[in-house]
Amino acid sequence: MHMKVEIFHNITQDEQGRRAGLLGYRPGHELVKVYEYDAVRMECLKAAEDAFLLANGQFADSEKYYDRRLRSLQVGDAVRIEGVWLARASVGFDVLEDEPNDITDGFEGRFGTHPWSTEAAPLLRVDLTPASHELFMALAEDAGNWSGTPPTDGNVQIGKEGRGNLTQLKRAGLLTTFQHDGTAWVRFTALGVQYAKAHGVDDLEAMA
Repeated sequence: MHMKVEIFHNITQDEQGRRAGLLGYRPGHELVKVYEYDAVRMECLKAAEDAFLLANGQFADSEKYYDRRLRSLQVGDAVRIEGVWLARASVGFDVLEDEPNDITDGFEGRFGTHPWSTEAAPLLRVDLTPASHELFMALAEDAGNWSGTPPTDGNVQIGKEGRGNLTQLKRAGLLTTFQHDGTAWVRFTALGVQYAKAHGVDDLEAMA
């Protein structure tokens, strides 16, 4: 006999934009389902602890979890096991009495948190720092304003502090740049188009 285990990220932010869930789950916090798997039937708390280990790189199947470019399961996150909700505490899990605020439907995703669906497939494994990922997504989202080839000093201001991130994007094979009239312009590669699509931007075309 098997049981379904579902993992949810707490994406609630405080007034300063920090993750409120790290101080512990509170009723009303926003949860997004990011992963599910079948496990051999066992006691719920034991299954929750196994989910924590899986989502923190401790199991052989952890690679499948991280293939979806998900952050680790942390304090304030939750699991649902056979309809029972449990929230990760500083030690162990707490059983939730009230139905949590599941906002998976309609959530488009953000760095480290990508909503699960029945058609969910592993996201591309491209090793980027959070800052490099954010820069890439900003350029991808801005590309439509520049016929697919945004400048590096247009709506997205890279500046000196972002040059290292731009270099990482080039080395990862996501984009190239070219000079024209004293300005550096971005061309997205086929891999870059795939990476953008995997993160919600599906109107790019490969130019390099």
